[in-house]
Amino acid sequence: EQRDAATQSIAERLQFKVIAVEGVDALGTALIQTAGLQPSLAPSSGEAMTFALDHREIENGDILFLCNEANDDRTQMLDVNLPAGRVLVFNPETGELVLEETPDDEGRLSVEVTIPARRSLVLVIEL
Repeated sequence: EQRDAATQSIAERLQFKVIAVEGVDALGTALIQTAGLQPSLAPSSGEAMTFALDHREIENGDILFLCNEANDDRTQMLDVNLPAGRVLVFNPETGELVLEETPDDEGRLSVEVTIPARRSLVLVIEL
């Protein structure tokens, strides 16, 4: 009886840790949301990120490398979920500044990026 009660207690605690997802692609997002975390960069619409992302922290901010791995051009509005005074978007092939954004009056910062097929952009997030 004591063992049954202990087993029941453990089973009840585990029930709250089970996360059902539709597929492997949804697993990362589900884990992040369950933990109450926000990714450093996320689509404003709540849909899936259409770009591959690599993030590096630097002394005065962050560098995000976005790559469109698809065979078609893609555009997406992205929310920056990091402390930021401004975001600079560069074309890594030319070094050209493509876009500069600053937070709105409520401190939110979003950038709309268009990346041609099989190309990339670099976002420099300054504090």
